[in-house]
Amino acid sequence: MPWDVTYANTVNAANTRFANQQLDYAARKVLAEQDFGMGAYADAATNPYSRAALLRASYNTAVRGTRNSAGQQLYSGSYELGQRGNEADYAKSYDQLTREYLGTRADLDRQEREDREAREEKKAEAGWDRLQRASEEEPESDPVKEAVRKRRQKKGKQGGRKGRK
Repeated sequence: MPWDVTYANTVNAANTRFANQQLDYAARKVLAEQDFGMGAYADAATNPYSRAALLRASYNTAVRGTRNSAGQQLYSGSYELGQRGNEADYAKSYDQLTREYLGTRADLDRQEREDREAREEKKAEAGWDRLQRASEEEPESDPVKEAVRKRRQKKGKQGGRKGRK
C-alpha cells in the first residue's frame, strides 16, 4: 500500500495528543498524592500541609486536649473514653480521606483509559480511511508487468515463433 500522508498525520496527532495527556495525568497524580499526603508524599515531615498531615496534627491536638482536660479525673475513665473518641474520629476522617484519594485516582485512571481507547479508535479509523482512499485510487503500474505485457504484444504482432513456415 502506498504511503498516505493523511493517515500519517492523523496517527501522529493522536499519538501526540495522547502523550500530552499522559504527562498531564502523571502531573495530576503527583498533585493528588501531595494534596492528600498519600503514596510517595505520605511523610508529614516533608509534606506538612497535606490533608493527611493536617488530620494527624488535629488528632494530636485533640489527644493533648483530652489529656489536659482529664485533670483530677485521670482515673475515672473519662480520659480513656475521650481518647477512644479521638481515635474513632481520626479513623473515620482518615478513612474518608483515603476514599477521596482513591476516588480521585480512579477518576484519573478512568480518564487515562478512555483517552487510550480514543487514541486506538482514531488510529483504527485512520487505517480504514486509508484503505478506502487506496481502493478509490488507480493502482500504480508495475514496470516489470508493463514490460512483460509489451513484449507479449510485440511477439503477437510477429506471428509466433521464428523459423516456422
